[in-house]
Amino acid sequence: MFRNVNEEKKMNGLFFLSLLLNFILFIVIIVLIPDFSREPSSENIASDVPLILGDFKLSYRNRLELLNKNNNCQLEKSNYLFLGDSITNRYEINKYFSDIPFVNSGVEGNKTSDILADMQGRIYDYNPTKVFLLIGTNQLEFESEDEIFEGIESIVEEIKDNRPFATIYVESIYPVNSNINGPARKKSNEKIKNINNRIKEYSLNNNVIYIDVYSSLLDNDGNLNKKYTIDGLHLSDDGYEKVSEILKKYVKEC
Repeated sequence: MFRNVNEEKKMNGLFFLSLLLNFILFIVIIVLIPDFSREPSSENIASDVPLILGDFKLSYRNRLELLNKNNNCQLEKSNYLFLGDSITNRYEINKYFSDIPFVNSGVEGNKTSDILADMQGRIYDYNPTKVFLLIGTNQLEFESEDEIFEGIESIVEEIKDNRPFATIYVESIYPVNSNINGPARKKSNEKIKNINNRIKEYSLNNNVIYIDVYSSLLDNDGNLNKKYTIDGLHLSDDGYEKVSEILKKYVKEC
């Protein structure tokens, strides 16, 4: 049979080229594909980097280690900020929580606009890990429910933007007793309840913790219990004692 030498040489060349390409592919696979049987080193875990559950660059094992590390509750490493008006300013926090580092950033007569005008000096300079916000009562006679709620919402959103790793607790506006001749005589509990309901709904949908103090301070007629107030608005020692009982679990939680 007649054999075409050129054709045979061509076929041999293709055969050797195929072997070479397969060999190169084998080398590439060995070099570039990681060893899945090898566990990731715990040395690569940065202890000061917060865990982001949506970051799937972390292995499952490393994610669990970070969760365990973050679950070690060390309250002494927390920094607590109590933010608000005269009700906060007059709160003797050290009397009830002597074991925590805190800043009382309450100012007499404050409204939401006063806090928004000085977020740096009232909040950010202290770099808090927990913020307890109570504000709104000084605006009840002069501003609408929308304005008061939107002011509270703006404070919370700005804290979230500037201190994203801080836990934010928003307390309900406390009830008043307008039957007592004092600073609460023109304030409405109905308006307070409506604002509190909006704060609660907002908190549930925006990673904020709402604390219902309002309900625990009421008397049988739906007013601020006289036992808990000195003038229908500001709290007595018994009032602060009651508030502290409510806040305790939030102060102590990790």
